[in-house]
Amino acid sequence: MEQILCDADLFHFGGEDFENRNKLMKTEAEAVLGKEIDKDVWRAGTIKLLASHHYHTDYAQQKLNTKKEENLKELERKQEKSKDKKKKTKRNKERER
Repeated sequence: MEQILCDADLFHFGGEDFENRNKLMKTEAEAVLGKEIDKDVWRAGTIKLLASHHYHTDYAQQKLNTKKEENLKELERKQEKSKDKKKKTKRNKERER
């Protein structure tokens, strides 16, 4: 029963609406903390969580793992894009000096 509840709690990791739910979770965390959380910081934590997470039941593994991996890859892509953008901005500022 515990395994079913754990999988149900994190069902959205492998869902089509992961991006929206993740944004809602960030908004909720910011409200609880009373401060804004940097997108890159949030994304890095979410990547770490998804990379270490595993579904417990056969059902969740069969139905959700593929999409969870896709969601993880998309987060990693966005994180890399953000890092590249920051590097480019830093280089441009250095050139202006």
